[in-house]
Amino acid sequence: MHKEKITLILMFIIIGTITCISILFQSVNWFLSVITPVLLVLFIVIASLFLKKCFIWYTSYMMNGKSNFRAKVDRPRVFLFSIFLPLLFIIVSVINSFEGFHFQINENVNLIFNILFCTSLISLFGVILLLLFKTLGSSFESLYLPKVKEIVQKSTCDFKTTLLPANLTKIFDRLLEYDFLSYEDLEEQKKMKEKFIDIFSSGLFPQVPLFKLNMNNIQTHVLNQKLNGNGVSINLGEMGKIFMNENGILKARSISNSYNQRAVDIPKDNDLIIALFNDI
Repeated sequence: MHKEKITLILMFIIIGTITCISILFQSVNWFLSVITPVLLVLFIVIASLFLKKCFIWYTSYMMNGKSNFRAKVDRPRVFLFSIFLPLLFIIVSVINSFEGFHFQINENVNLIFNILFCTSLISLFGVILLLLFKTLGSSFESLYLPKVKEIVQKSTCDFKTTLLPANLTKIFDRLLEYDFLSYEDLEEQKKMKEKFIDIFSSGLFPQVPLFKLNMNNIQTHVLNQKLNGNGVSINLGEMGKIFMNENGILKARSISNSYNQRAVDIPKDNDLIIALFNDI
């Protein structure tokens, strides 16, 4: 994160310096005639890289009958490109049609506004371009996807979650292994696993609670604590929209009272509940 901030600061300084020198010692029109083709080439490069990735997804599906499109990772990629790629094109179009400000006040005022306007637009183009390059990179899933999800979830989701699908798979498998969840039908187990990953990836509640925990109220409270300590922000009431336990529908007050009035400090199977989140 520190490296990224330094990169952005250096980019702003370089763009501002080049823009200022070019406009002061040449002219706005000269600067725009040079920078517009550069931005257009960069736009074509990033668009081509994205189309190449789309072609790989399409080819793998048509030739092998199975696409290597990973919905949990690649859908956010497509989402970001669908928003920011057109925005890049708009910026290039605006710069291409811009002829400079011509206020009838003072020439210096025109210079200042031209420099600020060009610097702002080109810097915005640079930030978006860097974001899209990062989106295509292999580090997107582990480093940037959680940040993107966190930003989106603040405005669109029911609860905050930064857990990756790979980690959610581990948690669900361990819930089965430790008998906190159980299914007699393997097909049902597979479907419920997919729903578990979907819910905790998207941060959206199901219409009804889907998972029956083999836990009492005290264990359920501990599970809630561990979820909140591992990338999920959810209270007991909200947890009741996803889970049930041995007592049926989760009631936040009842669970809290059971936990606060417990006879022993360490609840039953406490170590197993903690182990659900090992290496997460």
